[in-house]
Amino acid sequence: MSDLQVAITAVAAIAVLWVLVSNQRERPKGRAAPPPSAVPQESAIREEPVAPIEPSLGSDVAVAGDDAPGNDGAPGSAESAPSGPKPDRQPATEGLPVTTPSERLFEPVLPSAVGESIAELSWASPVAAGPVLHAIRGWRHVGSKPLSFGWRVPDAAALIAEPPRDQILGLQVGILLATRSGPMHAMEYTDWHDAMMRLASDHGAHLTIASMSEVLARAREVDRLCAEVDSQLAIALGSDAGLSPAAIDAAAREIGLEPRGESRYARGPLHHQRFSVFPGDGGMGLVLLLDVPRTASPVAAFDEMLSAGRALADALSADLTDEAGRLLLPEDIVLIREQLVRQEARILALGITPGSTLAQRLFL
Repeated sequence: MSDLQVAITAVAAIAVLWVLVSNQRERPKGRAAPPPSAVPQESAIREEPVAPIEPSLGSDVAVAGDDAPGNDGAPGSAESAPSGPKPDRQPATEGLPVTTPSERLFEPVLPSAVGESIAELSWASPVAAGPVLHAIRGWRHVGSKPLSFGWRVPDAAALIAEPPRDQILGLQVGILLATRSGPMHAMEYTDWHDAMMRLASDHGAHLTIASMSEVLARAREVDRLCAEVDSQLAIALGSDAGLSPAAIDAAAREIGLEPRGESRYARGPLHHQRFSVFPGDGGMGLVLLLDVPRTASPVAAFDEMLSAGRALADALSADLTDEAGRLLLPEDIVLIREQLVRQEARILALGITPGSTLAQRLFL
């Protein structure tokens, strides 16, 4: 082989090697990210529960920021952060001062003996509220069950829901006994009980708390009673010609329905809505849904939903029917109202007011 051939072979080998190395370096850059999933902004039937936060009281981390009621953060991984009430954080913007922590640490909801098991801390003489507030900061759930807090303060006969600024004589912590996903289970009770024991021990309080057998038996009973009165009422709109999304959107906005994304609408604010509107199966037609226990004055809400359904039917040249596609007749409307009156009475007989905070929690 001549010197020229050797030189050409060497140059070719170097070029091939360079191409291989370049390809290896460029390969990660060429990977396409998976497409984002399309997630509807609101469930058609109910709001999803927030991510659970496991109980572990106390934290020495100084934090800043404000708590928005019902805006819980998801827990971190076991490797990255301890479980328990998470201190609420608001990242400080560079160059700006850190804000003062808000005194409103959680949504102020008093415990209810109707749907919750209540543990109570008590002190023989007033103690500073600050250390106790700091210990429970961010503690809103045990497993999937939300908590509520009631404070005993000097010179006040009744519990208060707003966290006090100065001194306290007692603290009630209620845990919800059941939701639509089921009654409290043994692990949730154990976590709640152990957290309350630590809180009492750390702050020199006397603790009154029911036994596991008593609480779980009550939880099963509350779950059974709620299941007996739980109901959702639907009416539908259908058309042989089909309903276009653009026409639905224009008609919904015309009658004042609030868009919730993914061709969904509602009357009333989130968590206190009167009824919701969403596409039917296969995107055909529309469904108007009333969640009876979660809606204040269900009969009046049904009348509002019926009026909206009729207006939509007129605007879209559609038929107003029941879920089976049968036209709604005047006698059907009378029967539905009578059923709603009886259902509301059954819910009230349990000590639960439809649309109240307690109902919103129990039927979540």
